[in-house]
Amino acid sequence: MPYRADVIGYDQETVFSPVIFQIRVAHDTGVHFVWHRYNAFKQLSAYLSHRFPALPTLQGGHLWQKAVNSAGFLKSRQHCLTSFLQAALTIDADVEDVILREFLGIASPALAELSEAPLELENSEPSRGRSCSSLDKFSARPNKQRHSCTGGFRAEEMSICRVKRCLSSPLPADDQLEEASHLLANSRFNEAAVVIARDVSRVFPSNSRVHDVRIEIAEILRAYAREDPDLGYTQGMCFAAAVVAVGDGDLEGKQQRFSQLMAKLRDLWMPGFPLVEQGIPIVESMLASKDPELMHHLYQTIKMDLGMVIPSAWLSVFGKWLPLDVLQDLVPFLQKEGLAGFVIVTFLMLLAHRSKLLVARSLDEILPFINSFSKEAVPDQLLSVCQAPSSLAEAPCKGPL
Repeated sequence: MPYRADVIGYDQETVFSPVIFQIRVAHDTGVHFVWHRYNAFKQLSAYLSHRFPALPTLQGGHLWQKAVNSAGFLKSRQHCLTSFLQAALTIDADVEDVILREFLGIASPALAELSEAPLELENSEPSRGRSCSSLDKFSARPNKQRHSCTGGFRAEEMSICRVKRCLSSPLPADDQLEEASHLLANSRFNEAAVVIARDVSRVFPSNSRVHDVRIEIAEILRAYAREDPDLGYTQGMCFAAAVVAVGDGDLEGKQQRFSQLMAKLRDLWMPGFPLVEQGIPIVESMLASKDPELMHHLYQTIKMDLGMVIPSAWLSVFGKWLPLDVLQDLVPFLQKEGLAGFVIVTFLMLLAHRSKLLVARSLDEILPFINSFSKEAVPDQLLSVCQAPSSLAEAPCKGPL
């Protein structure tokens, strides 16, 4: 049978603690459970929205509803999260997407044999961020009471047999550990290489300049995945590599420039997308301060969260919003300014399209429009305005990463 994922319960230690949802993942090979916060679902939704445009937008309710009816709010959110996961698994039935696979705790087929070995690799301290979910670090929390989807409680028991098996297994020799580590690293690289090949064929599909350097883009990304195995490759990095690849110089020089770019912007694609998480509240604060009318329209009238659109834009270094020729000048600015650069570009793009945003009356109208900013006219002198001292002074995050 295909994979099935259901959100079957949640855990909240106190009223002020974050809620963690339990996901039951079932397949012919067995059943396992993973835990994620709602923010992780939002990040996954934002990522999958540009990976699979047909995927419905995640609906999870608003915090004011929780204040009115906490139990009903969380039960409703549970059902919404289950619907979202099932829609994602309908589109990607074989769970080929690396990020979705990691979110659901599904092991790579290449590592199936390792999971049966005496060394319990999946329970050991991960050697890199991607061995856990890229969107939310999962940690087992045994023997705690969980809220079930029916409103009662559910006790999660530890697997005693598994613990005994782990304790009774002989310690592997150093050469076995080295071989397992090498196999794991190669498997991760091979997974990354597959995703790179797919993404490179889709980045700027109608641009002839990019078409001429697609092989170089793939080489740049594969070389970086080898150079930085802790990050490897995350979808969206192909846009940055494309900007570098269409520039001047030989392949070696382009690989060096891409490494320099990644040294500044690495947190953009690291597990949990820390730059995005840090930046969204800053953009919200600027918009609320400088254009309260637009902020009210987006958040109150439309019920849109900037977390629905910013991840796709930022992870593509604005390749989803702007044409390639603009990005060639803009990406060096983002490399120099870091978070402040991303914040000010986002803020100016929203203001540039303000009139059309204000006439939108639903998410179904506004999300496709924002996600297709690249089809709209580029704001006049966008880079010059971004570089103006007054613009950068507005961003409360001035300075490189």
